[in-house]
This record gives sequence, structure tokens and C-alpha cells, in this order.
Amino acid sequence: FLGGERFMDPIMDKMKLAFFVNCTLDAKYRGRQTLVIGGEGLDGKGVLLEVLQNIIGNEYSVTCTPSDFKEEDRFGLAKIFNKKFVALTDCKSVSALMKLDKFKALTGSDMLSIDRKNLTSLNFNPRGLTVAIATNSSFYINGEFGRTRVMPMIMKKNFKSSEFLEK
Repeated sequence: FLGGERFMDPIMDKMKLAFFVNCTLDAKYRGRQTLVIGGEGLDGKGVLLEVLQNIIGNEYSVTCTPSDFKEEDRFGLAKIFNKKFVALTDCKSVSALMKLDKFKALTGSDMLSIDRKNLTSLNFNPRGLTVAIATNSSFYINGEFGRTRVMPMIMKKNFKSSEFLEK
């Protein structure tokens, strides 16, 4: 993942996660941030996103899929209007997602035109909206986009044989 051990620092990961959660929960936060969580599966990525969504509540959080950001999905982004947190679980290709214009606009706090079924379209500025992506796939973050918008984190613990899953 991510070109080496430098992204697998447990102390930095805790700080990145604390920073991300703090900004996500801060109603006055108007920056942009995307957290990409990589792991092998059954390591807590989905649980982390679910906990954040439960804390924030359904009114201010939503789960999306990568296909919601494709140009051919006209109404895919309607559900992000007035949300604070967007979770993408089980993203197969992080690099492909990050190349989509709608995703770049969302994470860049650019004005988005959102089409809604049977309603008028509207313009929405996603300033302060935070995005978390969970993936089991290898990913590499490079270029200006990755350096300015993405916090990578690797979850190395696998809970397959954990006694906690039994309970």
C-alpha cells in the first residue's frame, strides 16, 4: 500500500484519525479533507465509518458508492445536499474515483450542480464536507490532488480470529 512503510506509522495514523474526526464533528469546519482507509478486510474500516455516521446522525451523513460520482449517474449526488460527512465503503479503485470530475469538485469545495428527481436542480458548495473512503484494494496517492486533499491510513489489525466477533 502507498509505496512503503512511511504510511504505516501507528502514531501518525492516530493523529490523522483524531484530526479527521475532530474536523468532521466541528460544525464550524469549512476546510476540505478526505480520509482513505486501506486494509485487508475485517479490520475495522467499516465499523469506524459506521460509528462516525451514528455520531453525526442520518440527517448530516450519507453513504455513497463510487458510481454516484460518474457523469452518467445524473442523480447520484442528490443525497449529499446539506450533509457534513460522506462515507464510501468498499471502494474497489480509489485512483479511479479520484479521477472523476464530480469527486474532484466535491473534495475541492467547488460549486456542484446537483440534479434531483422531480425537483429543480440546485447549486451546492460542499465546503466543510468531509469524505472517508474504505478500501481493501491497493492504492497509490500522488500528484497535487493527493498531497492537498487526502490523508491515507492503513489498518493492519485483522479481526478474523477475534473472540470479540463471537460475542
